[in-house]
Amino acid sequence: MERVVDETDFISTPNFYMDWIEGGALVLSCPWEDDTLTGSYGAGSLATAENGARWLEVAVQEKIEHVREIHEQARRRLARRAERNQTAHNMEQRYTHGN
Repeated sequence: MERVVDETDFISTPNFYMDWIEGGALVLSCPWEDDTLTGSYGAGSLATAENGARWLEVAVQEKIEHVREIHEQARRRLARRAERNQTAHNMEQRYTHGN
């Protein structure tokens, strides 16, 4: 911990701020150098092994949920496409055959 550097002087506005992820209504892809001179992000001097392990556990669970949500989005979209294709096919059949 004797070599740790804290860098918390981020440029924040009401709709863009640094948090667990970039927070607020705006998402920007800023060059890393805009916020850090050393490559450090945040207050490393406050870190502990226990907090790091907990943070990693929570981060992994969050990402697992994100992947599940992506899969759910794909499942729903594929089902909607199939339903709409069937509806379009049925309408075409009615108009083609005069029913």
